[in-house]
Amino acid sequence: PDARARAGPGLRAARAELDALDTEREATVRALYATLAEAYGRYSAATAEVQALGNDIIPRLARAGEAAEKAYRAGAATYAEWAQLQAEHAAALRQQHELALGAWFSLIEIQRLTGRAFIAAPARGEHGDIDP
Repeated sequence: PDARARAGPGLRAARAELDALDTEREATVRALYATLAEAYGRYSAATAEVQALGNDIIPRLARAGEAAEKAYRAGAATYAEWAQLQAEHAAALRQQHELALGAWFSLIEIQRLTGRAFIAAPARGEHGDIDP
């Protein structure tokens, strides 16, 4: 009985420490899941925007630029109108590139958090661009 009485405070302290470690582990797991969910959300949003730009906006701007060039060469449009469409097309391509890069960084973060590699063949866009 005396040994148990003397060990009691130490046992209670050890149990409290184990409980604290369990709580800390649970908090860390929740934080990792939250970070993973955030990275997946960024990846999904960026991928959807890249595809929308590549499938809809960029082709439309390319066609509009070609039409503006023809109109300019025929004397029906100004150079400023043609240049404006070229600038918008270039800006959309730049935005698509930045979004694809962001999606790639998010995918790297997901791989780092899960410890798994997610490798798939790259999807080709309408103009031969690689979509994430």
